[in-house]
Amino acid sequence: MLTDRAFDQMGIYARWLIDEALPAGGIGPGEGERIWERHIAGSIAFSSAVSRGGVTADVGTGVGLPAIPLAVIHPASHIVAIDRSQRRIDLVARAIHILELENVEPWLVDIERLSEKFEGLTSRAVAGIRSTVRRAERLLKPGGMAIMGLSSDQAPSAAVVSDILELTHITIPNEVLDGPSTLLRMVPRGDRRN
Repeated sequence: MLTDRAFDQMGIYARWLIDEALPAGGIGPGEGERIWERHIAGSIAFSSAVSRGGVTADVGTGVGLPAIPLAVIHPASHIVAIDRSQRRIDLVARAIHILELENVEPWLVDIERLSEKFEGLTSRAVAGIRSTVRRAERLLKPGGMAIMGLSSDQAPSAAVVSDILELTHITIPNEVLDGPSTLLRMVPRGDRRN
């Protein structure tokens, strides 16, 4: 359940996405009508990957999706919004400032150059499924969890396996979000978390 403050912040962020991120090319030109259903609600679907005691990284954050909605609903968490584009990181920094968020920070870095490991990982369909799995193998700490979105053209594939991570495909039906979505949940093999 959202607190009044969180609900207000989500509304400010939704308005910012329409007023600033959309004209700047941070979201597609036809997305203005679907901010709540597709982008805000879709971001909340990544919530279980947010680490309560560590750092969660949103890799390929774009304009802060899902990093900023996750920071709003998990104010005690620490989230790093990572992107390799200076323009997108500048947009994220602006949204963080407007929302007065103290638990999220923007990092300008190419994902492939990251050497840090994180307790939580999120991403909204920024890479192919094999790259997504390899990225999580490299960046996820023991005991952590990754929730990565798969693009609509990436059907869940049993051919993708990992000796390091246990993979679970989660399909969110069309009735729940604006369009069906597939998430890939990854935890290190042998972990007892969830």
